[in-house]
Amino acid sequence: MILSSGIRRISAGQVGVALLFGKVRPVVLQEGINLVNPLYDVVEMNTRVLRHQAKYDVASKDLQAVHVEMVLNYRLLPDKAYEKAIEAKQIEEQKGEGEGEATYNQKVSASLTPTLIQQRYLEKWDGKLPQFSMGSGGNAPGLMLNMPMPAPAKP
Repeated sequence: MILSSGIRRISAGQVGVALLFGKVRPVVLQEGINLVNPLYDVVEMNTRVLRHQAKYDVASKDLQAVHVEMVLNYRLLPDKAYEKAIEAKQIEEQKGEGEGEATYNQKVSASLTPTLIQQRYLEKWDGKLPQFSMGSGGNAPGLMLNMPMPAPAKP
C-alpha cells in the first residue's frame, strides 16, 4: 500500500511538478509512470500547444478603421515547468498581500468624511492666501498674480 501511494501517473501532454508542504521540487516528472515520495503532492501542468485568439478594432495612422484578429500559439516548456510553478506560488503570495493592502486602503477611504478632510486641511494651512496662475497650459509662460491682503485702513 505504501509503495502504491508513491506511484504517480502523468497523462500524455502533461508534466508533473512535485510539492512538499508548498515548496516546489526542482525536478519535472515526465509523462508516464513515476515513482515519487508519498509525502509529495503532484500537480500536473499542460505542455500542449494552446491558442489565444482576440479581435481588436484600431485606427491606422491616417485614422482609417482597421479590424485585427490576433492568434497566439504558446506552450509550456516541459523542463521549465517547475520554474512556472515557483512563479505561480510567488504571485499567489503577493496577491494575498495585495488584497490585505487593498482592504486597509478601502477602510481608510471609507473613514474619510468631508468634515475630516476640511479639518486636516485647516490644520496644515499657514494662513496665507494662495497665489493664482493663469496660462495656456503648455510650455508657454503664463501670468502669475500675487494678490496681497489689503492693509487695514488707519483712522
